[in-house]
Parts: sequence; C-alpha cells; structure tokens
Amino acid sequence: MTQNNNNTRSSKAKRITLKTLIYILGSCFLIWIISGVTLWFVFKPGTNGGVFGDMFGVINALFSGLAFGGVIYAILLQKSELKVSMDSLSKSASAQAESSKALINQSDIMLKTARLNALSSLLSDYTNKKDDPEYAIFNPTIMREKREGVVKEIEVILTSMNNE
Repeated sequence: MTQNNNNTRSSKAKRITLKTLIYILGSCFLIWIISGVTLWFVFKPGTNGGVFGDMFGVINALFSGLAFGGVIYAILLQKSELKVSMDSLSKSASAQAESSKALINQSDIMLKTARLNALSSLLSDYTNKKDDPEYAIFNPTIMREKREGVVKEIEVILTSMNNE
C-alpha cells in the first residue's frame, strides 16, 4: 500500500511539474508575441529600424532570465528527487539490516537444532549400548554418566531456546 501511495505521489508531482513547465513556456511565448506586437505599434516600421531592432534586446534579456529560472527549477526538481532517492535508500538499508539480523538468528537456531540432533543420536546410542551384550565390557557407570551429560546438554540447549 505504501509503495502504491509513493507511486501516486510521484506521478502527481510529475504531472504538476509538466503542467508548470507548460505554463512557463506558454507564458514566455505569449509575452514574446505581446512584446512584438506592442513594439510594432509603438515604433512604426520604417521610422527608425535600428531602434526597433534594439527593442527586441529586452526580450532577449527576458528569455535569458527565464532560462536561468528554468535552470533553478531543474535544480530544485533534482533536489526533491534526490531526497526521495535518499529516503528509499535509507529504507532499503534498514530492511537489509533487519534481514541480516533474521539470518543470523536463523543460523543460530539451525546450529542449535543440529547440536540437538547430534546429542539425540548420542543419547539413543548410549541407551541402546546399555542393553547390548556386545558392549557389556563398557563400564555401566561411565555409560550412565555419559547419558546424563548428554541429557543435561539437551536441557541447557532447550532452555536457552525457550528463553529467546
């Protein structure tokens, strides 16, 4: 929803920008025509052609000023686009940081799961060897201690996982 909202704002800003640019160009063209007609009627052609031509220098200054205004306008547009880009980059960086944290958490959980699986296999093996006559030569006390140690390790891992 937020992305759609940003797109709507962006397209609205572009429409306003295009509309403003069209108004500026239209105004320039209109001023140019009005000044030409005004100069035509104020200075009748043929009276003093040099003065009549020099009067269009005012219009040149007007267009130079409008061009400079256009450059300023373009800089302001770039500034606003840069701000939007920086905001987007900031959001992207924070999302990447959150993703990195989640990946680290997932890695820790997978490591604990692998450790639990290994301990479970050891516990199963120790329990099976206890009753197997083939392993009767092992000291039952040592086997019991090993089983109890594995059970304690499993409990520690499960407790740490529950506390997170």
